[in-house]
Amino acid sequence: MEYLTPKKYMDTLFPKVKESIVEIGFGNGIFLKWLSEHNPNKLILGVDLANLAFKKAKMRLKDYPVFLIKSEGNFFVKYMVSPSSISEIYILYPDPWPKDKKRRLLNPNFLLWLKNKLAKDGKVFIATDHEEYAHEIFSLFSSQMVFEPWNVPIETKYMRKWTSMGKSTFSFCFINKDPIHLEFKPALTKLECNRGFLEIIEGKLIRLNNCVLKLDSVFTSNEDPSRSILRLIWREDNFNHIYFALSENGSLYFLNTWGEVFSPALEEALKLI
Repeated sequence: MEYLTPKKYMDTLFPKVKESIVEIGFGNGIFLKWLSEHNPNKLILGVDLANLAFKKAKMRLKDYPVFLIKSEGNFFVKYMVSPSSISEIYILYPDPWPKDKKRRLLNPNFLLWLKNKLAKDGKVFIATDHEEYAHEIFSLFSSQMVFEPWNVPIETKYMRKWTSMGKSTFSFCFINKDPIHLEFKPALTKLECNRGFLEIIEGKLIRLNNCVLKLDSVFTSNEDPSRSILRLIWREDNFNHIYFALSENGSLYFLNTWGEVFSPALEEALKLI
């Protein structure tokens, strides 16, 4: 097992990803372990954002050849894998967000990117315990891909939890018979904005298509007022990314505080400052 920050992944593994198997939201890692045992010659990638998931999965997977990448699922698919480079992708029991459906991972925009990133005849495997979400998933995915019956091959933590409560679970496989072409811009491992002049106003909003950049906080140096640390919130695809940048002499230098990478759309938004 190897843990990769998004930056390290983009710098090292990204160019090599081909015919890979991906699980988004790997939780305690039990299904990644099964995938590794049954696909010894495949590149296995696990994507999650929760620190607790990494803590649990690292112990379970320490002797298995899998890569764990800290990223939000939609961002990973959109910006961190090349077109047609995934052979299988598993999304088991994603949060149904019953009170805020806009936050659901499985939506029409995400489906388009899946059709771009899955190889021809590549497959997406999905499971959920939420009946309304299951109907929505089937209606959406079966309109763009070919449905194939599938059952989750092992009992995962959430499956055990739901079945013990007498709940039903729903599982699907969809085959990507007709991949689509979309313009692909990979995530940026370095981001700078050199304008000569920057209007730094705390609370300032910049809108670009369906994205929003907010200058949330400004921390100015007492010794040198021309230097500030900015806390920026970037909202894209209904998910907030928090970034920090150094403002100095009219330029912004984004900081890799934990190994994060940057959206290409953010680079376009910075031109509007």
